[in-house]
Amino acid sequence: MNPEPGHAVDVILDLVEKNPGEIEIVTIGPVTNIALAILKAPETMNKVKSIYTMGTAGFGAGNTTPVSEFNVYVDAEAYSIMISYSKIGY
Repeated sequence: MNPEPGHAVDVILDLVEKNPGEIEIVTIGPVTNIALAILKAPETMNKVKSIYTMGTAGFGAGNTTPVSEFNVYVDAEAYSIMISYSKIGY
């Protein structure tokens, strides 16, 4: 297979614009592209129905450090952007 053209952030934004209120995002890895999409077009990301995430060690030991889960550890800034956005919206 060949790589798809375009950047992942633009694909996310395009899918959300074409399907407002229908897109549910499930993050099972670092959320860098989600954070970039929020920063690039917060008005578009407001049209996302839900974002589900796997990325906390709040109830026990982390899998990367004693208090950190891998998906947060590798891009904590992106995770912070996503969590802040999901609480307050833009």
